[in-house]
Amino acid sequence: MLYHPFFSNLKASNMIKNSYYFAIISFFLLFTFSNQLNAQVKSTNKSLESFIYGFSKAYSDLAKTKKKETVLQYFHKKSTVDITFVNIANRTNVMRGGYENFADHLDNMVRDEGISISHKVGDILNTIVRDDIGIASYVDHYSISQSGSMLVKGTQLVNIICKKIAGEWKCIHYSIIEIEDEKIKGICLCELFESMGKEAEYVSKTTLPRGSNYATTLDNFVFRTVADGKMVRTGHSIYKWDKSGKVFKQEEEGVKMEMLGTTLDHDEVIKIILEEDIYSENCTSIKVKS
Repeated sequence: MLYHPFFSNLKASNMIKNSYYFAIISFFLLFTFSNQLNAQVKSTNKSLESFIYGFSKAYSDLAKTKKKETVLQYFHKKSTVDITFVNIANRTNVMRGGYENFADHLDNMVRDEGISISHKVGDILNTIVRDDIGIASYVDHYSISQSGSMLVKGTQLVNIICKKIAGEWKCIHYSIIEIEDEKIKGICLCELFESMGKEAEYVSKTTLPRGSNYATTLDNFVFRTVADGKMVRTGHSIYKWDKSGKVFKQEEEGVKMEMLGTTLDHDEVIKIILEEDIYSENCTSIKVKS
């Protein structure tokens, strides 16, 4: 075959065009595949985020549903649980266990009448999906209430590892760091000191939650014997402790306002007054140190 510049240029030109078209097609296919892959990853990440929101709602609704299965359905039966709790006094408590331990924890929550825990997902910090494994880190804001009264507000940093089983995510590891941000009401501690004189006097030292920390208060109680029992004075308040053991709060004029409790013990009278009246907004109960 004779060499001719025209045919040679034509062949080179076709090769250049073919290479150009091939590059465009390859780029288009790569771009399409990349978009599809990104869409698939985003879709997978979205499904993991939906898992998080679903779990959080089921946890919040437990006080209403009373069915731990609505929460446990998000967990694999061989899952592990790791919880680190930091209270407002910066004391820590670490709990480690598995599926059965978490199930027992849910049973306790169901049995606590009047107690409800609300969870609200804050920022989802990161989600990673690799094949059938999903990893997520997110912030959860929680609050604990008792009979409609707010007790605690806090924040959880949650890390979960999930595995896709039969097309559904199941948590295989649940790790949280739970931090009390604010304790509005809780168990209070009290010490009593007695000073006997003409009138029985007691001083109470009460440690109670005050938002982001604990506070210690001192209260002086004076018991005075009257015809039908004893009069108890602390600060500007007056209480009547009658011979039947009933403890009333009363006005200066002696009018009984409300009954706070019943007891025949001096220490218990002070506990009732502190718990049911003076610190009723701070204490769910008071433990008196013996």
